[in-house]
Amino acid sequence: MAGQLFGDVIEWLRTPAAKGLSPKARIVLLAVADRVMDTSSRRMRRFRGDDSTLHERLCQVADVSPEGLKKVFQELAARGLEVRVQLRKDGKPLFDKAGRPVYACRGHSMDFRMPELPAMVQLALPVDKEAV
Repeated sequence: MAGQLFGDVIEWLRTPAAKGLSPKARIVLLAVADRVMDTSSRRMRRFRGDDSTLHERLCQVADVSPEGLKKVFQELAARGLEVRVQLRKDGKPLFDKAGRPVYACRGHSMDFRMPELPAMVQLALPVDKEAV
């Protein structure tokens, strides 16, 4: 699953819709896509052997501090590419006192998902030459 989505992101990054996206934002999108195991939920997954949280992993692969990663998230969100998963309580999205979405809180780590990409370009499925 991750391989196909990863390829879709690479193809999308070649389109005009991705023009001007920073290299660090591109890396974050690819890192999230790499860990999606279920294309219906598109959620980034942590594996048993991982030695860091998903947030720490994104900081490491993008070579940014947590504050730098926040700026990358804001850049992506400004383009409609929200990778953070908003927390919910009783099925309703959580907002802070200022009306901003809440993505993490004490006792709950931040989750990530691959957003739908605007003007999405999907790779064609490989052709099995022996079946033709």
